[in-house]
This record gives sequence, structure tokens and C-alpha cells, in this order.
Amino acid sequence: MYVEYEEGQMQAVESGVMKYLFSLNYDEIVSEEIKDYVLFSVAGITFNTAYNPISRAILSRDGAFNFILNTLDHRGNRRIQIRYFCCIALAILCTSEGDQLAEANNMLDVPQAIDRIEKFLESTTIGAVVDGEEEYGMAWKTMIPWYKLVQSKFQMFRRLGLFCLAQLSFRKCNHKIFREESLIQPIAAFRWDEDNHISASAKSFANQFEECSTPPPLLCLVRASIRKFP
Repeated sequence: MYVEYEEGQMQAVESGVMKYLFSLNYDEIVSEEIKDYVLFSVAGITFNTAYNPISRAILSRDGAFNFILNTLDHRGNRRIQIRYFCCIALAILCTSEGDQLAEANNMLDVPQAIDRIEKFLESTTIGAVVDGEEEYGMAWKTMIPWYKLVQSKFQMFRRLGLFCLAQLSFRKCNHKIFREESLIQPIAAFRWDEDNHISASAKSFANQFEECSTPPPLLCLVRASIRKFP
């Protein structure tokens, strides 16, 4: 089951596997190492399935939101990559468009999501997430889910999106994808955003690419200012 692909995403949610995983009490797992591995896997699958509109609605129905909040609120020292995946999935679930079930289930929970994401960003550095990606050997086939967050109407989700894109830019293996998807200049344009957190992340991103040594095209600046996904 490869959850990076639509077939695997649908298999994960339609089989009831995710609903079962969301219902488990992970505190009953004695070994912290095993607990972290299982939670990392569940959080990663949740993120991967959250940006598929069909599987996202099923995740919402089956308890993804409560699983994420419980994982983020746990007093134990959860690995940074677990909290990272949970925050991304949380933001995607709350910014869903076009699937009424997910919207109905999650819109009332947006303040809770913003609170958890703000705490994550306040306590985490780009370098720490980069180290986590290196540790797990993470590889991605697209940067679009993170870029879509930057176009959200919720400022905290926009901050998270730029934070994610910035950390992804620190790994050279991702540069080819950024170029193939023509995202470098549109992301770099946020260096001029009025939000200091967003502009700082965008500057960190731009510093990783030679083509950002000159100002971005005017169209990119306009798109960054109107915050609409092209």
C-alpha cells in the first residue's frame, strides 16, 4: 500500500484501517521506540491521505482530527517529525474545499488547529525539521500540498506552509521538484509579505536557489499578494 498514490490512499481509508488506527490508545504501548515508530507511520499516512479530496472526507468522518489533537497535546516528548506531519494534516483538513463532509466536520475546529500549529511553530526550527527529514530519508513527488497552504485564508496555515517549503528547500534532492513545478519564483516572492514570519521563511527558501538572487517577476509578486493558487 503506497499512500503517496491515490489507489493506496483510498485503500487506507476505505478498508477501515485508518479508523482503527485513530481509535487506538497508544499510551498502552510500553516501548517508546515502537510507539514513536507507529505514531510516525500513522501521522505520515494521515498527511498523505489528507490532500486527496475523497479520502480526506473519510478521514474527517473517522476521527482524524481527534487523533491529531491528542497526539499534539500529549505531554510526552513526541518526535518532531510526528508533530510536523500532524500539523500539516491538521491544516489541510481545515482548509479543505469542495468536500462538504470535511468542511462541516472541521470548520468549528479551526481555532483549535490554529492554536496547535502556532505552538508547533513557536517551539520548532527549520533546521530541526530538516534533520528529521534526513533521519527518515523522506522523499517527495510534489510540493503542491505545502504551496496550497500558503494560499490559505488563515494566516497561521500560511505561516506553516512557508515554514514547510523553507525546510524542504534545504535538501538538494527537492530542488528538481521545485523547478519542475515552477514554484521557486512564486514562493520567493513572499519575501515581501507583510507577515514577518512568512517573509523570514521565504528568505530562507530563496537563499537556497541561485535564481533568487534577482527580484522575482512582477506576476509572481502579484500572485503572492492576492494569495490565490494559480
